[in-house]
Amino acid sequence: MKTLATLLALALPLGAAAQGIAFRHAGNIAWACGGVGSDERRALDAMRGEAQLELLLVTAGRGGYTSGAHVAIASAKGGTAATFDADGPTCLVQAPAGAYRIEATLNGTTRNATAHAPARGKPARVVMSFPDEPGDDIRASAEEKREAATP
Repeated sequence: MKTLATLLALALPLGAAAQGIAFRHAGNIAWACGGVGSDERRALDAMRGEAQLELLLVTAGRGGYTSGAHVAIASAKGGTAATFDADGPTCLVQAPAGAYRIEATLNGTTRNATAHAPARGKPARVVMSFPDEPGDDIRASAEEKREAATP
């Protein structure tokens, strides 16, 4: 009985993490964003088969993942279908088969792409690359490095 209770206690955080990512809806479009941490990546992997589009947000210079972009998805025929803020580097989108325009804006930089959502099969992947955020360019002196290395 104690072993069963331990197993249930260990499984609870995994289930709770997977439940944290769910598709949100606007009209006939649904999206789920995440990918920060291994639990979110596993949850998105499990949801990938339900999506027709996959957006990946990265930085150009370092190729790192980024989040927080404002995304607008519109049918190629016109009219915005959905807008949302990407709270992770990966967004899965459920959309009727067809052509879409995707616009993502992060820190004042806007990127545009087009994609064709398939009726079935793997989601069409769209990678949107943004400039790296500027660093503070603070460099440590040799003395500061020695002090930081001393416990």
